[in-house]
Amino acid sequence: MVYSCIEHIEEALEEVLEDDGPPPVMEEAQAGKACFICGGEAVYQVEAG
Repeated sequence: MVYSCIEHIEEALEEVLEDDGPPPVMEEAQAGKACFICGGEAVYQVEAG
């Protein structure tokens, strides 16, 4: 599972995507979580499906 800001959502989806697996699940992130790339405020929580 990774947390992402709006600007890095594509990278987050690629990070959790598994070959031949179900699509990733994207939900609104809880307040206080940081983007896994830039450290900014995360808007999304992304995990493998």
